[in-house]
Amino acid sequence: MNDLNLKTYSSAVEFLEMMQTILERREEENNLMLGVALRLQANHLAYKNPPYLATVADNEKVELAATMTPPFPLLLFSERENPDSALQMLALDLYQNGWQVPRVLSKPALSLEFARIWASVSGRKYRDGMRERIYTLKQVIPPPSVSGHFRPASLDDTELVSQWYHDFQREALPDNAASDARDIGKARLVNGDIFLWEDAGKVVSLAVKARTTRHGCCLAPVYTPPEYRGRGYASNCVAALSQYLLDTGYQFTCLFTDLSNPISNSIYMKVGYTPLIDFHEYIFE
Repeated sequence: MNDLNLKTYSSAVEFLEMMQTILERREEENNLMLGVALRLQANHLAYKNPPYLATVADNEKVELAATMTPPFPLLLFSERENPDSALQMLALDLYQNGWQVPRVLSKPALSLEFARIWASVSGRKYRDGMRERIYTLKQVIPPPSVSGHFRPASLDDTELVSQWYHDFQREALPDNAASDARDIGKARLVNGDIFLWEDAGKVVSLAVKARTTRHGCCLAPVYTPPEYRGRGYASNCVAALSQYLLDTGYQFTCLFTDLSNPISNSIYMKVGYTPLIDFHEYIFE
């Protein structure tokens, strides 16, 4: 192997010049890093804090890529299972330049090895975070129909959407909850990304169009308040949004699930989502 070099990027444009073709080889699997970078490319102010964008490579191949948009986790990509030298270089660069790493999220072995190295470099302890699975869909399996209808959210739904974003963050992501969840919900609504299932004049479920890549699009989050669960609303809302996105020209849709929630995993598989790959998160104390 030739000597490794770490390079940081001042813009997502430069990062994607190096990484887009590589990430798109497995576009569904890499949708998170790719989608974040593409969002930054379209709007360098898309996230409230400056991003960290880096690669570690020799003159033949990229060994490791990393992105982080604080306060969200450090995301890692590598085609090697344990690129230890590259991870060590990355950890040292982050530490020496004063970056705070709240969490790391990647393939299980990769995120665990970084957690161990970061703990050694920074002195911070780590603990298990969420275990997640990426699912992908190319054809919707219609669920049993329920009463109500699917529709895009309107400005009249602003207060409900912002509250549900807050509720989702508090319930599903207690370790990762964004303090500005309500504002994020409002911004997504203005962008036309939020879709609802409404029954008898009441909104009962929500699904959101999230990261877009060249051929696909993600759903995140999906939320149904406790009082409306178990009635098929989420299944129908997810199926309707997935079909809508396929009909608009995307070749696939994808989403992340919490593996500790068997109900949501079952719901998604029943409407056509198939497991692709697992990601593990580690949280730094």
